Amino acid sequence: MLAGASGHAQEVNPYPRERIGSSTLHEWTFDGGREGWSAVHDSRLAVSDGVLSIESTGGDPYVHGPEIEVEAPALLRLRLRCRGAGGGQVFWLTRESPTWKEESSARFELVHDGEWRDYEVPIETSGTLSRIRLDPGLAPGVVEADRIAIEEYRLHPLEIVRVEVGPASDTALVRNHSDRPIGIHMGRCGGTAPAGGIGEVSHVDTSHGSEPFEAVSVQVTAGDLPPLSRTVFLFWPDVESEWLVLESPELLLKLAPDGSGARIERKGKLVAVLAPILRCGDLNFRGVWTKVEDRLDMRNDLATVQISLAGSEIRVSIEARGPVEGPVLRALGPLEQGLFAGIEYLGKGECSSSNLDIETPEHVRFAPDPLDVTMPLMAVATPESWAGMTWDDPSLGPVFASPNFFDGTPDHRMALRGQQIEATIGLGEGTIEEAILWAARRRGLPPLPEAPRDAAAQRALCLSSLEGPLRDERGWGHCAEPNWKRAPYADHASTIWRLTGKAPELASLAPGGSHIINDAIWFVTGRAREWLESRTAGAHAILAGQREDGSFRYSGPYQRGHFEDTASGFCAQKAVVLLEHARATGDPESLEGGLRALEYMKRFRTPRGAQTWELSLHTPDILASAYLVWAYVLGFELAG
Repeated sequence: MLAGASGHAQEVNPYPRERIGSSTLHEWTFDGGREGWSAVHDSRLAVSDGVLSIESTGGDPYVHGPEIEVEAPALLRLRLRCRGAGGGQVFWLTRESPTWKEESSARFELVHDGEWRDYEVPIETSGTLSRIRLDPGLAPGVVEADRIAIEEYRLHPLEIVRVEVGPASDTALVRNHSDRPIGIHMGRCGGTAPAGGIGEVSHVDTSHGSEPFEAVSVQVTAGDLPPLSRTVFLFWPDVESEWLVLESPELLLKLAPDGSGARIERKGKLVAVLAPILRCGDLNFRGVWTKVEDRLDMRNDLATVQISLAGSEIRVSIEARGPVEGPVLRALGPLEQGLFAGIEYLGKGECSSSNLDIETPEHVRFAPDPLDVTMPLMAVATPESWAGMTWDDPSLGPVFASPNFFDGTPDHRMALRGQQIEATIGLGEGTIEEAILWAARRRGLPPLPEAPRDAAAQRALCLSSLEGPLRDERGWGHCAEPNWKRAPYADHASTIWRLTGKAPELASLAPGGSHIINDAIWFVTGRAREWLESRTAGAHAILAGQREDGSFRYSGPYQRGHFEDTASGFCAQKAVVLLEHARATGDPESLEGGLRALEYMKRFRTPRGAQTWELSLHTPDILASAYLVWAYVLGFELAG
């Protein structure tokens, strides 16, 4: 049985605490005109019949509300009618933080269908709110506001942090945020949530497991407090059904007749499920499915869904009347590797949204801002298969949880949030790199963006930076901020020579200056002997710290949380220095040390740990990727 197993290496709760009790502090109904609201950027305002019309004239419209004084946290309620494109965003100022910034904002989905819809945006901050800014979309169009209100609210003292459902019982783990114990109940069974701690309550329920896919609602009561509930979506692999089947030489998809879920089999083995296929809040959309030629169709008043299968790919198309989540892909088996492009790069047995590399609340990143996703790809690799999901619409909200802390099960959950969803699911054999290649080949490379300036203007801009904010009388800095040391760095001088063909006049040179070494200046200014002495000394220092197994070890403040004292990027940086030294000088010790490092690094599967001056050794790292590629290319060139 997969359902109900505890796959939690840490406590991650994807559901916010419930709000209880609220009162309106400020309300704008626009019966008296703009009521203090003003157009600020790419927008025009007009009021008619108690409706504020916000006309977007560009790609970044926003408007400001009047000055207010509200103790945070608070809730912003909006009644809007939208005819534009893109999501919405709310910014806020406080007396304590009086500047607009991304950290003081919240994004929310907008439905651009010309219908009146209600939205609520939590303003999760502290201090005294002083002003609100509304960004209604990302394109020209019209957004109308019938009501904008700010409410204060109280949070429920209890919070369901996890539920575990088995074939014969339900269990809820409940955190008590208050300073007194609270009795909790499920049905006739009771327990206690201690002050500031977690309590557990269970009850017997033998009704589960009669259908292959099941939505189970668990409810916890506590005296006069509003009840708490959590719905989980479970899959019982041993329960059979009258399946609707799609089949290809690579995959077999078996859909439950009511559309509650689907099995995905590869080479005769169950490797993943779609469960649910479509979700709105706690509802699993069910409907009458039909097989039409080579696809499965479902249509009702809420949504239209199509599923098709070709080779090793499953295509899911969803058109819904409002925001939904789907398809929910759940890959089965122990995790070997996981990838949420730009957000997570997981090794064997690791958990997503962990605090090993981010210790602040931002470590919970299962549903990030879509702008933070660098490639539309979520994927996991298990011993049986890799499974991935890709999509074309960058405004869709991807969701990734490994293990699946939404349903308290050990599978690995991938889904999309939106109203019109086109998703492609791929499955195959091999590592996570195969999933990356699948997504890249399927999408192809996007066209190059139009250059913001011509080559001459780009060179001039680079030179103005090197001769301006980066430089003073001592030399250049790694960054423009004055706290960075200035020196006659070789990397900067080499860049100027490459841009202009002229070497800066410098009495001396200092090695380095940037992340990627550029040693040309040593040679074009007749300092080859200095370069040789500097690089040889650096290579010997690295060799002195190399272990017999070819590794390099880190000990310092950024090791905290990592499961060992080494990482791929930490080793690769040093391997690059050794191999570059060997390539330029023929030094046999540097070559041998570099090749031993390459052999040792074959044990790694995750690029991480290349920036231990400011990032955790555990942090997945694009600079580590660069150094690893660089090191192995050098190894191939030098050793074949």
